[in-house]
Amino acid sequence: HVISGVVNKMGDFLTLLVDDEYHIFDFAKDLNTGGVNEGDEVTVVYTGTLDDENTPPVAIEITKN
Repeated sequence: HVISGVVNKMGDFLTLLVDDEYHIFDFAKDLNTGGVNEGDEVTVVYTGTLDDENTPPVAIEITKN
């Protein structure tokens, strides 16, 4: 799955702002987040289901737009 938005928070997980909605993503174990900062417009490739509180989606690729 692919989604684009603005990085709202980057820490142990990613919070992405998309059209006034926040989406939480875990990071894949080997994901390199270097160069991506809060406020950047990004495209996230992920597995799983958006907004699943029990099993958050996992970001497998993050690229700046």
